[in-house]
Amino acid sequence: MAFRLARRAFSLFFIIAVFGGALANLYIMYPTLKRDFTGFGFPETVDGLYANIQWVEEVARSDIAGKFQFVETYGYIQNLMGMREYDDFKNVLADNGALNLTRFYPPPLNFLRKYAARLNRMKRAIQDRGGDLLFISPPSLVNDGKPTYAHGLPYADENPIQDVFLHHLREYGIDYLDARSFLRERGLPPEAMMFRTDHHWTNQASFEVFKGMVGKMESAFGIALDPDGFYRDSANYNFRLYPKSFLGFLGRSTGAAYAAYEDFTVIWPKFPGNYTSEIIDGAGLNIRTGPTLDTLFNTLRLTDRQMYTSTMYDLYLFGIHPYIRVVNHDKPDGLKILMITDSFGPPLGVFLAPLVGEIRMVWPRAEFSKIDIDQFFADQDFDYVIVELYAENISDNGMYFFADPEDDKAELLVTESGIGD
Repeated sequence: MAFRLARRAFSLFFIIAVFGGALANLYIMYPTLKRDFTGFGFPETVDGLYANIQWVEEVARSDIAGKFQFVETYGYIQNLMGMREYDDFKNVLADNGALNLTRFYPPPLNFLRKYAARLNRMKRAIQDRGGDLLFISPPSLVNDGKPTYAHGLPYADENPIQDVFLHHLREYGIDYLDARSFLRERGLPPEAMMFRTDHHWTNQASFEVFKGMVGKMESAFGIALDPDGFYRDSANYNFRLYPKSFLGFLGRSTGAAYAAYEDFTVIWPKFPGNYTSEIIDGAGLNIRTGPTLDTLFNTLRLTDRQMYTSTMYDLYLFGIHPYIRVVNHDKPDGLKILMITDSFGPPLGVFLAPLVGEIRMVWPRAEFSKIDIDQFFADQDFDYVIVELYAENISDNGMYFFADPEDDKAELLVTESGIGD
């Protein structure tokens, strides 16, 4: 009898708690919920219904009163227990405290040759115009065996993808810069290449890769981008450290209580510049004309540090966007560059802008305002193409341009037969 009464009392308490919490959340978050559901229409197709369901699920996950406090509390408890994995292996923790994604199985490698073939077709197209193509391979979260992990922890290692893809680029004679080995040669230890709480390279690493990129283009293509080395001289740039001010993409999913904040160094030129930047974002086209800090840097990120809703990494070129155009008014007759990049690319674009006349940056994985790269390339007259893609983006989503279904099948058959390995 007592057990039955206790069970009913608990059930009643549970129902009141669930519905009470839901009503309290609705009351507190009503303005946000109203904004998020503005324009939420009745679906006319199955795909529309599926999109609406996904949107409702996303709103339900995001619009929670005190959400970030819950994240921090959960992360603090996980930290106290010494857990090396977080949220059922959503993330794993290295021995040095760096976060990584989880991977239980080795990545497939037999599809990489067809993407190298696509780059080769693009290279031939730009060479027909008198230009050339350079591929930039950024470092991954594991570099030269570091950081290390507890035995059996299933961490993601993108190096096999990069190694095999660069092997195929060599087969095609495509010039590339492997940022992993380049940064090691420059003396940067693995912990200085990548953030602990993010999947991106540090600003110091991107600056060093910019130097290597310019040197590679000069030697491989026979051009003089920076003949006296002025733009590659660190003395011509400001470096400012913002201690314990950064929480990256991975850290925002675990909370700072689990991963801890880390330092963020901002690098910007001492020399003047005069630019126009055109950026397509979720609000439309934004055009800015003026000096470097007004057109190429989102300085608001340095003062408005809302760790869970924004990132300081978006300082450069206001973050990654479907389309960015930068015109250097100081070099009206300078080179015109097409950069196809992911979120590693904006710092490279900022550092490269003073050396050229114009840069067009396209994000191939954009979910809105997506650019048809094949058509865009055909319509524009570029001198050189720079492609920078993280290992995860060497895929049909990230490298869909210059695809040829018949050639793709042929390349896949060559790979599966072992020819050319």
